[in-house]
Amino acid sequence: MKKIIIQITALFLLLLIPVLFFTGCYNDSKEYLYPELTGGCDTTNVTFIGSVLPITDANCKSCHSGSSPSAGLNIENYTQIKALADDGRLVNVINATGGYPLMPQGAALPDCSIKTIEIWVAAGAPNN
Repeated sequence: MKKIIIQITALFLLLLIPVLFFTGCYNDSKEYLYPELTGGCDTTNVTFIGSVLPITDANCKSCHSGSSPSAGLNIENYTQIKALADDGRLVNVINATGGYPLMPQGAALPDCSIKTIEIWVAAGAPNN
């Protein structure tokens, strides 16, 4: 009887250890996977090509590009995005301020993306 209890305990531990190991690995990488949710927003080196363009590509281009862009705003390149930054529309639409509707429609950008764009605009919207 004692031998069976030892075997059951050993089997239980053998099955429990991999579960704990893999669960621990997933939780350890939340900061890497979801930086905007954990305060890990890195805005130390904001550039147009590396920071702003990926945000607009992922969130804006589906509506604001091509031959008939929404609201007549085409933002496929630096010059077009810079024009929106210079006249204040870019920051206003991502914050729903200045009488502009929130963009992208239906869901606000993550705080980290908004902060990144604001930093780039405040730096003069350089083409870097």
